Amino acid sequence: MIGDSIVNSAMQRALDGVWERQRSITTNLSNYDTPEYKARVVNFEDELRKEVLKIQETAHTRSEIAARLGEVEKSRIDITKDPTISERMDGNNVNLDAESIELAKAQIQYMYLTNSMTNMYSRLKKAINGNG
Repeated sequence: MIGDSIVNSAMQRALDGVWERQRSITTNLSNYDTPEYKARVVNFEDELRKEVLKIQETAHTRSEIAARLGEVEKSRIDITKDPTISERMDGNNVNLDAESIELAKAQIQYMYLTNSMTNMYSRLKKAINGNG
C-alpha cells in the first residue's frame, strides 16, 4: 500500500510520542502549585528506535516489512513520574524553567515531524501525478 514504510510508521509513532510529551508537560506546568505533585516524563525514542532496527535487521522483503510495521506503530510510549527529589517544601518537583524548555523543544519536534510528513506525501503525490 502507498505510504506503508518504516519511515512513515516511525514518523507517525514519533508524532504520537511528542504529542504525549506536550500533554504531560502542560499537565506538569498546570500543577506547579499542587503540593506533592510529581512531574510526568515521557519516553518513547529508545523503544521506537529498537523496533525500527529490529525490522531493518530481520525483514528483507517489502511483504516482510509491511507485515511488521504494526510493531513500530505500537511501540511503547512510557509515561512515568520524575524521580527527581523536590527542592521545594511542598514536595512538588516541577521545574518551570526546565519544563518550559522541554515544551519548546517538543513543539519544534512536532512541527518538524508534521512538515516532514507533509513533504513526503507531497513528493509522493507529484510522483503519482507525474508532476515531478
